[in-house]
Amino acid sequence: MSASTVFVTGVAGFLGGHLAERFLQQGHRVAGCDNLLGGYRDNVPEGAEFHQTDCLDLERLTAAMKGADTVYHCAATAYEGLSVFSPFIVTQNIVDASVATFTAAIRNRVRRIVFCSSMARYGTNEVPFREEMPPRPQDPYGIGKVAAETYLRNLCGVHGVEWVICVPHNIYGPRQKYDDPFRNVAAIMINLMLQGRQPIIYGNGTQRRCFSFIEDDLPVLTRLAFAEDVVGEVINIGPDEEFVAGVRPVEEAFVARRHAVRLLVAPGRRSALERLVLHATTLRIPIVEVEGGSLTSLAGFDGHQGIALVVEPRRFATPDEVLARAIERGEPPFILVLDSLEDPQNLGTVLRSAEAAGVHGVLFPTERQAPLSPAAVKASAGATEHLLLCPVDDLAGAMTDLHVRGVRVVGSDSEAPLTARQADLRGPPHKMPPSARRGRAPACSRLSACRRTPRPPSAG
Repeated sequence: MSASTVFVTGVAGFLGGHLAERFLQQGHRVAGCDNLLGGYRDNVPEGAEFHQTDCLDLERLTAAMKGADTVYHCAATAYEGLSVFSPFIVTQNIVDASVATFTAAIRNRVRRIVFCSSMARYGTNEVPFREEMPPRPQDPYGIGKVAAETYLRNLCGVHGVEWVICVPHNIYGPRQKYDDPFRNVAAIMINLMLQGRQPIIYGNGTQRRCFSFIEDDLPVLTRLAFAEDVVGEVINIGPDEEFVAGVRPVEEAFVARRHAVRLLVAPGRRSALERLVLHATTLRIPIVEVEGGSLTSLAGFDGHQGIALVVEPRRFATPDEVLARAIERGEPPFILVLDSLEDPQNLGTVLRSAEAAGVHGVLFPTERQAPLSPAAVKASAGATEHLLLCPVDDLAGAMTDLHVRGVRVVGSDSEAPLTARQADLRGPPHKMPPSARRGRAPACSRLSACRRTPRPPSAG
């Protein structure tokens, strides 16, 4: 990677200052601007060219940005809660300042613009937030961020400039502004504790927010300047953890050697769970006691049995890896394909049956599918730790590819004339059960290769 010139707006701020410092360490030239409304001059690292310029001053900003290859737009008045009371100021410093920054960058013919958006873009969407979710902001700050994203896509598309939208989680770390009462909740609580005062938690205390340490985010953020596979993408940035809740799922996660971060145990259940607690202690996994109600909130359901293992993100497989497992076992490929299965409990039950039946892997679409939530993992009794799970964007295409490679497609249909016992299912199949709705799953209905559609067994 050759050295280039990176321009950072908000360079005297918490995030902008850290980004500038990291790019300098990588050997790049760094320049930046800040109006010092929410930043400190001391945050600007030595070696960075500093311009005390407001992003709303288009002409001065254009001049300051001269020679830049990449622009990181970090500057923002991040007053989400306050924005409902000061919408004009927030909109001016989010939307107008962003448009001015993009205009200055285009005038200087930069190669790429990286826009730091906000989790506020997701608003009323259900957690966990995913990049493919449509934005549903619920306050002027989030609305402003989404509006700025729209301007970015439009202007860069018209003028041929590469763009990336990054969406960091709540970042905390050294040099964070600690005396602002309207943002940076971690810093607000630290400030109160330093004064000997009690931090305030609004609501019932069960709400969740995801935080990420600045040093963990920087490698991802700096990569966005040069990587080719991020152009034109919205990318969430932050820690990614998975909850495995329930006695049997936790046991199976240990058997599968999932990398565990910590074990959560309800105090009232600790004696009954002592075997798992001792095993975690042997593996030097931190044990954290969490009240049952809080554990329910964290896991998202109440069937956790007083225990949950926090593990690193699951690694999903590919169809090629499923076929490789079948070859390794000396067996014809046996693949389960799920489509439009809407209930997590049903998903887990199906996965449990699939693992017991000897299925080599499970294909399912990235959309129109029940999430692999802690409730689904619990219903699977830990089978998810031993199955190869393959999310695919084009389910019908993946099935066609398997058919071309000699795998027969069998789609269950609740109205089929033959039962599963009557139909000829010889050969290496991949099986599609009926969808959560009536009849065959949509992907199978669209697939000409799906000619066998037996009726699934049912006693009722």
